[in-house]
Amino acid sequence: MMENVNNHYLPTGILSDEAIKHYIQTGDINIFVDSEYEPLTSFDESKQIQPGSVDLRFRPQIRHHKIVRKSIPYECTDYTALEDVPLGEPLLIKPNESICITTLEQVVLTKNISGFVYGRSSHIRLQLSFESPYINPGHQGAIPLTITNNGKNTVELKQEEPICSLVFNKLDAPPAVGYAEKLDAKYANEKGPIDSALGQKEGAVAKYQTIPQKMLKTYDKLAPSTFAALVIVPTFLIVRENNQTVGDALSALGGAILSFSLYHIFIILFILSYILREGLSKQS
Repeated sequence: MMENVNNHYLPTGILSDEAIKHYIQTGDINIFVDSEYEPLTSFDESKQIQPGSVDLRFRPQIRHHKIVRKSIPYECTDYTALEDVPLGEPLLIKPNESICITTLEQVVLTKNISGFVYGRSSHIRLQLSFESPYINPGHQGAIPLTITNNGKNTVELKQEEPICSLVFNKLDAPPAVGYAEKLDAKYANEKGPIDSALGQKEGAVAKYQTIPQKMLKTYDKLAPSTFAALVIVPTFLIVRENNQTVGDALSALGGAILSFSLYHIFIILFILSYILREGLSKQS
């Protein structure tokens, strides 16, 4: 079935910019920003509506996966840490890092429209990948995204810049029940990023041990000075006291390692701790 709107035919399928504007006017599509972020970051149709999609920005809250001592249980809601990004400051995504975010804009759809989310070309060229679920008919709330930096450099994302594109699809007929109408709709009216509700039962929250992020940050701060104390300082002292070259001093230090004193045990423990820290960081 075809519809005539402003002399343009709107078949079922992907909506164009004119169709998107039409359905915004009719209330089938509603896009807005929470009052706490208004009016500086309100939804701007003239800037955010593209030929066949709508650009959306990210809410300044992110979820990092914690480092766990075992695999994430099936019923678990305590495996991530929520972090606020100060307003106006960029979001930094490190190499091999994945973060969970939501869109700044809230999206409300009637039961005859669904959506798909795609990463923007400029970000994909920076080796960022985007994952988002299918946006069901009758969706209400922000849209969740997982962003992964597959490159070798830290990527900086500004808060006011679009993070993804939302493509709308008109169904041939509305479903019997929209997503937000479902009794078991676990993510209806979502605002900021929340944990997975996989296997979650009402009132049940699983807990398990994690390795505190502060411990890892403390290690990162102490590691350079520890390395200096164990290797660089002794080498400097050997050079200074014996008038040797740096190469000779390192050779002497390496030979001393074979004597296996308490000092050398500290060096071995330092190397092993670094290997362990790198292994744990890759699990986050």
